[in-house]
Amino acid sequence: GVVHTIYSPDGGILAEIGGEESNFLSVRTNVSNPSLNFLIKGKEPPHKLEVDGNNIKVNESDDIKHDLIADILATQIDRIRVKRIASSAGSASCVQPAIQHLKTLVDALDKDYRVNGRANLMLAGASAAERLAQYRKIITTVHVARELRNQLTDVANFANSCSEAQAAFLTGSGSKYASKALRRAAARSGDNDGILDPQKEFARVRNEVGHPMFAKKMENLLRIDTINHLKRLSTKQIQALKEHVKARSIGDFHMLCEMLDLLGSLLCDDNDDSLTAKVHTSALCWIPPTGDVFENIQTIRTRHDKHIKRWPPHVNLLYPFVPSNEFQDAAEKIAEAVRSIKPFDVNLTEIRNFSHSKRSYTAWLNPQEANNFISLQAACQAEFPQCNDLGKSGVFVPHLTVGQCTSKGSVEDLKASASWEPSLSRCGDICLISRKGQDEPFEIHWRVELGTGKCEVSPAASSEAKAAAEHQTESAGRRNGHKFESMKSYLQKFVDSGVLAGYLNNVFFGERRSYLSLLNPWEHIVEWKELGYDEKIDQGFKSQWEMLLYAGSIAYPIIVERSAGTQMNPFQIKVKKVHTSAIDTASLCCANQSEIDTFGPEGGEPIKDALVLVDPTCPMSSAKIVSSALLGETFTSVVLSRDLHMYTGAAMKAALHAHSLFSCLQPESCDEKSKSDVAAEIRREFLGWAYQCGSCGFGPVLHGGCSSLIAHHGEHRTGGVVSNACPSCGWFSPSLDSWKEWDGTIPETFLVEKMSKIRNGRSESGCKNKDGPKLLQSKADMILRIIYSFRKIFAGGGNNNPIRSWYNELASRLVEWDLRFSTQDEVDGLVQVLIAVAACDDDVLENNEDIEAAFAPPVVLAIVNEACARAARKKFRMAAKGDNGKAKDLAAKRVTKMLGVTQESAPFTTESLLESEPSLEFVKERCSGEYDIDPEVIGCEIEWAKKLASRWCVALEYIKALRKSLVKRGGGWERLEQDMETSLEDYDDVVHDLTVTPARTYLEACDIDEAHVDRTFVTMVAQAFLSNRGANLPDVRDSKALCDIARNMHIYMERVKKMTQWKNEGERMVFLKA
Repeated sequence: GVVHTIYSPDGGILAEIGGEESNFLSVRTNVSNPSLNFLIKGKEPPHKLEVDGNNIKVNESDDIKHDLIADILATQIDRIRVKRIASSAGSASCVQPAIQHLKTLVDALDKDYRVNGRANLMLAGASAAERLAQYRKIITTVHVARELRNQLTDVANFANSCSEAQAAFLTGSGSKYASKALRRAAARSGDNDGILDPQKEFARVRNEVGHPMFAKKMENLLRIDTINHLKRLSTKQIQALKEHVKARSIGDFHMLCEMLDLLGSLLCDDNDDSLTAKVHTSALCWIPPTGDVFENIQTIRTRHDKHIKRWPPHVNLLYPFVPSNEFQDAAEKIAEAVRSIKPFDVNLTEIRNFSHSKRSYTAWLNPQEANNFISLQAACQAEFPQCNDLGKSGVFVPHLTVGQCTSKGSVEDLKASASWEPSLSRCGDICLISRKGQDEPFEIHWRVELGTGKCEVSPAASSEAKAAAEHQTESAGRRNGHKFESMKSYLQKFVDSGVLAGYLNNVFFGERRSYLSLLNPWEHIVEWKELGYDEKIDQGFKSQWEMLLYAGSIAYPIIVERSAGTQMNPFQIKVKKVHTSAIDTASLCCANQSEIDTFGPEGGEPIKDALVLVDPTCPMSSAKIVSSALLGETFTSVVLSRDLHMYTGAAMKAALHAHSLFSCLQPESCDEKSKSDVAAEIRREFLGWAYQCGSCGFGPVLHGGCSSLIAHHGEHRTGGVVSNACPSCGWFSPSLDSWKEWDGTIPETFLVEKMSKIRNGRSESGCKNKDGPKLLQSKADMILRIIYSFRKIFAGGGNNNPIRSWYNELASRLVEWDLRFSTQDEVDGLVQVLIAVAACDDDVLENNEDIEAAFAPPVVLAIVNEACARAARKKFRMAAKGDNGKAKDLAAKRVTKMLGVTQESAPFTTESLLESEPSLEFVKERCSGEYDIDPEVIGCEIEWAKKLASRWCVALEYIKALRKSLVKRGGGWERLEQDMETSLEDYDDVVHDLTVTPARTYLEACDIDEAHVDRTFVTMVAQAFLSNRGANLPDVRDSKALCDIARNMHIYMERVKKMTQWKNEGERMVFLKA
């Protein structure tokens, strides 16, 4: 009827209440319960509601309270769970109607989330806190809906009368996820059982990036990045910046002028930079206390360390360091940093070595307490962020040098003669040391005690050093005129607010920002200052995921192809595509974790992964967050393997950089692409940094970060006249402010012309590309950004950085034609060779002769051979499901088919099984090397090798062009890095060199005779199938190489027959014996 009276003491769900007529609902409850929630399911709400005799006003609202509904549903599921157990014979019929009602409501809850909740996700302009709040609201709903649906399924399917199982069912402790949580919670940190405790891992990450010292360091690094950018600007660029700021804010313009006046002396003399000054005549280090350990170390150094007269035995923490006349201020800062760090024992366990090249090694003692030194170094570097040479790679390796060697053999001799036994020392203080000249010995000036922060001038310091310390206050007063702390408060705010950084980004970097959040690099990096766990700003983070979506970094969308091998070796991934329009990791994590698809401005596939790079606009601060455990390990691990904790360390970052570089080095063709595909690629390449005409709206127009469009407008150059006017209507304005940011609209005429040029193999300048498609400017710029980031992450620490040294040594192999690139040679991924030769130090590829040697045909051919060998090995291992023996048999059978080798053409073995076989060399001399290549058989076999060879030859050719461009312009990578940190136009010559480089074919790059190309690739494929390594094999261009393979296949076929006979005979004898 229309009147209902219901007794519901604990709240719940009232189903099918209400109708077309007026209705009245009376509910009797447990009056002791102060708050009850009812969910009424019906066509319309009751017109009148009475609860325990009290009239309740009924209001309709479109805002669904997901949390209240979830609570009601959970309560009802608990009720039917009890009813299910109490029912006779475990019958589900008594609860089936309730299950069906609940399922309908859960589905409605989930649907509302998907329709309305996801649509409300707003990333553009959202602050870090707003992103976190949106994520928590959305993810709570979706998880609740899933959990409720799973519980309903458990109730419907439960059919166990065992009391223990029923108890587990009622409490939920039998859940797979509950069991997993219990197992993880039981894990103990520090155990060697391989079990990871996520909570302790979360605490480790949070303690790093959430520490107040980390926030202070980020603040200092952001200041240094901004001020250093100002210092690098030329007079012309400063004028352009002034004009840009003046047009927007007179107040900001006056502050900029005052800032430039304040930094004027620094702009003229880099040596007077008190914000960034560091010298190689000073260091902060730990020196072992005098005693037996000290003397034993000196005994070894006397025989093997050429620097024993200059350096005491030491573990460097900061080197180079601030000048000695600043030691008093420095000691006070260090004291504050180490006051909370307790002294610790140092167990020098063994002698290890760094390998700088084939003829250069450094032997050093390994302190077992590496983590203590790493924490100590990080605390000190936070006070002196400019002294980051030992730690900017993210891999600080504490070591105590005892000697230098010229070969691996001499390293082993040193270890043998030293006979070092583990020795215990103590780190109770650290020392500020300095020397007068390049060859003078270091002297201890100050000692700072750990745990107390007590500072004292060392009595061993020279009188000159003591005098410098006494006059420190006076000299500091003069220097403070240039220090940030001495600036007026409004100038400090001008820097710390990011306003100045925003102007610099707009003028010199084309307003680079994330198209998801619409924030620039500086605005994302500053979010990391708020990750601290201070009570005032504690965000209550529950996992690394929430931290990742709170603070992020500018990144670039990538499409990643993973395999099972990725779990063991990060170099097993494949980056299929790198997009050049910037996004940010925080917005991407927020969308992905909320299960909301995110698309680029051009549409296409949803974005799931991103490549995080050190950004040239904020080099020091972005390098710090990229090297952090949260972004450098946790986020990168997710990209590689979809697991928060799968990988740690440097390998995964190197793998992503190297594979992304290889992907970018492949120019694209539009032969088979539709108009929409080409339009999508144009938007992907240029949206966010291109402009459109201020008159007719034509776009995209590429002005990059040019500070003055009039400077080169109308200039005659090779290939034509420079024009910065609109290509459509001819409109021109010398100021970038008059050009609007491109909105993504592509004129039909431009699109048709673009497709025609690319399909006909023409460059953007309209010249015919005889060698096929070439790199776009945006892709060339991305190549430089990837290599720049790789160098910033891994090039720190000088020659004592083992990662830097290894990649330099790998690049030097190419110059010396030491063609060892297999996994046995510790090259986990062949892309390591590519990024090594691209990013190596300039002294490895010092001139054009070295470059020509490194990219000579034998070197390129060896790399292609190895690439084919790895691809073939992967193919056969997959076919054999990981069985190495079976994989080899499959490969051998494939080669015999390619070469037409059969058992009939194989040599005969001895008739009797009891007669010994002749030697292998004897058989080879008499075995036929003939082969019969069937074009139809080899067609598909060699096609994949040709494609792979083409990809590698193209990639190596572009890297060769890059290295030659660095030599031509002078200054090497150091100058290019400074230019990339200053303005897009400062390195457009390098971008131009890459975009005009023709892509050589494998015939030219490998010096293959076109008349014998098929035979050469048959040889290459056969070697790839049969060999575990692509280097140190016969030259595939030599016709004898294929004859030798055929001869070996003839022998293989006969051996198979003989082994079959032996197998049969052996089985017969075993049977008879049994």
